Amino acid sequence: FIVTDIRGRDLYGLQRIKAELGPQQRRIIPQMYQAHRYPDIRALGYEQVIFTLYGTSLDADSLLDFIRATPLFAVTLHPARPDAARIVSELRDSGIPLYVHTFNDADDLARFREQGVHGLYTDFLYFGEDGEIASQ
Repeated sequence: FIVTDIRGRDLYGLQRIKAELGPQQRRIIPQMYQAHRYPDIRALGYEQVIFTLYGTSLDADSLLDFIRATPLFAVTLHPARPDAARIVSELRDSGIPLYVHTFNDADDLARFREQGVHGLYTDFLYFGEDGEIASQ
């Protein structure tokens, strides 16, 4: 699977991907930055959508209502967001995978997992052959 990170003309980019990939489009998971884009992304045939929160100005209540009412593949946020602790706490047991970005230290992964986060976006971490976290 490929997760997109298209900013700006995201719908245009997703249309181009659809046109180029045809049925393989199902292997693409778009990141969405604004809640109002969800119907348009789904109308293009993308079934799995990650809501990345750094582009939204929704308050925590509106955001949580939207997330609970919308079939999402996952939610991504940065822990520096002022309401991040509340979002993590309220989504922890929701069944919606929650990721944080961008961290490159194995200790960060352990700390966020303890808080209920499923994983993190990283530039350098990976699982080695022994199953342990390693860094490039």
